[in-house]
Amino acid sequence: MKCVLLRVLLSSSFGILVFLAGPFGLPTAHAQVEGLEAPKFGPAEPPSTAPPTKPEPMVPPTTPEPAPAPGDRIVPAPAPEGRNATEPQPYVPPSSPSVDQIKLGQELMNQGKAELALQYFEEATKLATGELETADAYYVLGNALRSLNRFDEAIDAYSTTILNNPDDTEAYLRRGIAWFYKGEYQIAWDDFDDAALIVRDVDEPYPEFWKGLTRAKQGDWLGAVNSYAFAILKSPRFALAYTNRGLAYLQLDEPEKAVLDFDQAIRHDRRNPVHYYRRGIAQARLDHTDAALASYNEAIRLDPNYADAVRNRNLLQGSVKR
Repeated sequence: MKCVLLRVLLSSSFGILVFLAGPFGLPTAHAQVEGLEAPKFGPAEPPSTAPPTKPEPMVPPTTPEPAPAPGDRIVPAPAPEGRNATEPQPYVPPSSPSVDQIKLGQELMNQGKAELALQYFEEATKLATGELETADAYYVLGNALRSLNRFDEAIDAYSTTILNNPDDTEAYLRRGIAWFYKGEYQIAWDDFDDAALIVRDVDEPYPEFWKGLTRAKQGDWLGAVNSYAFAILKSPRFALAYTNRGLAYLQLDEPEKAVLDFDQAIRHDRRNPVHYYRRGIAQARLDHTDAALASYNEAIRLDPNYADAVRNRNLLQGSVKR
């Protein structure tokens, strides 16, 4: 896989809301979990083994400069004075008219201005020379189009990336995600499977994770469990894979396994109330009432406005009193 130029994670995300059918130990109308959970777009990296550090607050400049017009070039910043020439330097993509436009577009994307960024990325596709530079220009164009829910155009852009760089895992993954949100699950599966083949010897869990989401959307819960398991093998701290596999186990009427997966999700993502809420559902299904109440209470402590957790806790408390 090539080192892709200027691939910056986008902060936008699409929530997947798929209500699961069937009672999980509580009245059906109130005991359904929210559904599958998808990660943010971008190659959201699996959690590292290092303890999390508190990010430094971003301080915006007091007088931000206006963005250049499409077609303008970036003037490189001068090198810091006194830097040792032998000191290792961070990788900086070679400047070119296309790369300059990508940089300008990415700055706008980081500000949430995807419509404006499109102009720069479209300009980059016109100025690109060579297959890899063309692949990068269409890749960022696809990201901008996807963020605007223009899925068909995003698919076309990612397809051009793949045409110019057939080993671009991220392009396959994002094209598959676009197909996924169009409801074309089998086509999405094929793209995720192609991405998984490219990274089969690399600890990259997201192609398998999205294969699991696709199987779940198709009602193939056992297939979803298997794909999530592969994602977990590649990233044992991947909380999102555990919580989604737990949901699949609930659908397969295996609440004991679901509880174990929700425990793992909590272990690696302790401040996410959703994991506690879902564990409460599995524990209630097992008639572990005290444990379920404790899980619901923890979900509510983390998010006092978590209406589903409050409702399920109250229902469970009412059934105990009766």
